[in-house]
Amino acid sequence: MFRHKLFYLLIAFSLAFSYPSGISSASAKCPPKATKPVKPIQIPAGEQSGDAKLLEQDILRYLNEGGPLSGLWPLTKTYFGRTNGSVLFKDLNGDKTEEIALSYVFVNNDGFEVSAQLVIFECENGKYNQKHEDFGDSVNKAIILSADDLIGIGYPQLLLNHTWIGTACDDYASVIGWDGEQWKNFFTTYLYCPAYIRVNDSNGDELKELVITGTNQGNLETGKGRQLTETYAWDGAQFVLRSSVFHPSPYRIHVLQDAQLAVDDGDFRQAIRHYERAATVRALREIPSIGQDNGDFKAAFDYQTAFANFRLVTLWLKVERPDRTRSVINRMKVQYPPNTAGSEFLELAQLFVKQVEAGASLEQACETVTAKIDLDYPDTLVGPVGAIGFWGTANVEYIETKDACPFH
Repeated sequence: MFRHKLFYLLIAFSLAFSYPSGISSASAKCPPKATKPVKPIQIPAGEQSGDAKLLEQDILRYLNEGGPLSGLWPLTKTYFGRTNGSVLFKDLNGDKTEEIALSYVFVNNDGFEVSAQLVIFECENGKYNQKHEDFGDSVNKAIILSADDLIGIGYPQLLLNHTWIGTACDDYASVIGWDGEQWKNFFTTYLYCPAYIRVNDSNGDELKELVITGTNQGNLETGKGRQLTETYAWDGAQFVLRSSVFHPSPYRIHVLQDAQLAVDDGDFRQAIRHYERAATVRALREIPSIGQDNGDFKAAFDYQTAFANFRLVTLWLKVERPDRTRSVINRMKVQYPPNTAGSEFLELAQLFVKQVEAGASLEQACETVTAKIDLDYPDTLVGPVGAIGFWGTANVEYIETKDACPFH
């Protein structure tokens, strides 16, 4: 997470700026501009590299001499290679004059992209002055996506998308603006690349939510990722996560993940539907546990479907359908003959049913199952090297033997 903290230098506004007493009014206009877009326009890639401070000085001089917006991108081209940025003219603090927000990636003289910058210029006493700047390391994109009033303050905030590339690729979304006293970062979140970021008023409250769609996987340690969509909304004081929804996946471990999430939420009927799909749909694709032979997809299929069937046995008893439990047991007897991959879960399922029929609670039956795993299968079923133990930190995991059974 250290690299993420470094990156927050791009969006963390550490310097507070008092609202300037000399803010320009309609009678103290800044030099005229040929075009004044209220939607971001992208600065095309440049060809050279140079010094960021020189660029800022040239932009200020150019604007204060009345240079039109159309000349900004050749100016950046003079100094930067592979620049991926944007520029926006809009009133961002409610002072009835237009600020200039400029984002770009700084490329050093060796041709390496080293940081991104967001610069805000304010019109003060008929002249543009730089009022904010911030940098972040290892960034290859910094784009202003939109300028909307996302917090109901009466003037817009910038929605900035910036991409960090290192051992992984992270797409960040930040809401940046004036809070009445200073420029600040109201919110930052990220998903792994590529992410799609947008705003949407889904509930008709006239405040747009921030919606980001990406993946929960960034490198080999996290395993096979999947797409998800997160929605954040302003609650009057901060942005809060309103929903996080995984997209459908063709991988069996992700169906197991959906089932586990349903179990965690106490929605056992929904969990049963997911486990039934994981147990029976052959078209789903296998990913072996990281602790197993990555080439043994047959064993991965056997263990993952057997585990799904075991969970079905426990959950059908939870919803008081012992007839369905017996049906799953019979299916397992056919699919997992003795001493074959997956037959261990048949043995555990039968033990669970036997305990419940003898009067044990579901939690007590799970304790007996855990003791059986500890005695006979301490490493092979669950845990870091187990067959259904670990598929990377982005996915569901069963690290302790007690995790195999759902009731604790």
